[in-house]
Amino acid sequence: MWLFFLVATTCFPAAAAQADPTPSPAARATGQRLAEMFVAGYGRGNNPLKEARRLYDSARDGSKGDPRVDYAYGLVLLKQLRNKEALAQFEAVTKSGPEYWPGWQALIWSHFIAKDYSSGYLKLRELGRRLAESKSNLTERRLSAEWMGEVIAALQKSVDSVKQRETLIREDEALREILGVELQASFASGKTTVHSLHSLLEEDIQQTRELELAKQEKERAEKEVEVAKNLEASAEKRESLKKSAEDWKKYLDEQLAAFDKQLARLEKDYDFMQKRVVSLTASQVQVNAEIALVGQQASNTKPGQFADALQQRRAALELQLLKYQVDLDQSMGSALMIAQRAQAVAGQRAAAVQQYEKATGQLVQRDANLDKFQDRLKKEGEKLKAPPKSKPAPLTNKVKQVRSFRTYVDLDLVLERDRVLDSFGIASAEPSETK
Repeated sequence: MWLFFLVATTCFPAAAAQADPTPSPAARATGQRLAEMFVAGYGRGNNPLKEARRLYDSARDGSKGDPRVDYAYGLVLLKQLRNKEALAQFEAVTKSGPEYWPGWQALIWSHFIAKDYSSGYLKLRELGRRLAESKSNLTERRLSAEWMGEVIAALQKSVDSVKQRETLIREDEALREILGVELQASFASGKTTVHSLHSLLEEDIQQTRELELAKQEKERAEKEVEVAKNLEASAEKRESLKKSAEDWKKYLDEQLAAFDKQLARLEKDYDFMQKRVVSLTASQVQVNAEIALVGQQASNTKPGQFADALQQRRAALELQLLKYQVDLDQSMGSALMIAQRAQAVAGQRAAAVQQYEKATGQLVQRDANLDKFQDRLKKEGEKLKAPPKSKPAPLTNKVKQVRSFRTYVDLDLVLERDRVLDSFGIASAEPSETK
């Protein structure tokens, strides 16, 4: 679990760069406007963008083309799921004023999140050329080059077609040549970071898989021990059935009472598990219907942040469906065990009656309720023996995360907000809890 918490906190490494060492009163005033803009734009009111836009215009009028202002508004647009508008905003950041590397990173990230790989690669190469030619702070340029390496490595983990991989290899080679000797080491370091994180995630999946296998093996061994004990107990009971007619009658009465009590309890348990199976099946039908609806909405939605939100909702529904399936499998397995136990008890009861009849020549009327329960157990037992329907593996969700671009390179909107404000010497008015 801690691995995915670590992944979720990954952000842009250069976003804290280019801050004013000693913000002027005018810069602090601009930062204060941005702080107010973030409060409005990150909220959930009726028209959060309207107020945020007003404050953005006010901050921009007094900022003298400071790219941090445009970048900050781009973050607000992303928060409000205006992905296309945010992409255009980040594009404007890269074309106005001094070089601002976080704006470049956000623009490239937006292209790749939208799966616009050609535009993403184009901007990635352009960023590489600007970093190589720039005379700005070397540390900041190295951080950006390291981020570029993370992007390339993240794409290596997320793209799946042969054509995409061939393109990625060419882009990797081109970027190394563009960055030159001065930045190549940072570029390679970024790739190494992602590869290391990927290895940790793969190890986590393998450990989870091994724990599950060990659990299944333990349960199987425990069941074998239980069966052996039951067989031994049955053998001991058969040996004890050598009694006189009077002893047989007393023994039979005691045995039948015990067996009937067990069968009554098992029938109650069995009815409960059947009701649970019916309930879980109905829940699966409902979740499947919701998945279909989300899928239809996703098919009618253009690629972007909203489409990603729909995909995340669908992934959450699929995970819920998986939990229902696991619970259903467990319930059916429990029902099968109850049925098997009831059949065993019914068999022991029948054996006791047969032994009594053989020893005394007397007949014992069969319990009509027992016959009815036995018939139902036979029918339901055959159903429970049928092979289970195919279902997603329990690790499907983790595997999807390992293959996701955003697992390795993400844009933390809260952290970026705080970093922008900090560059103006302003503390955020909101707690840094969620994206």
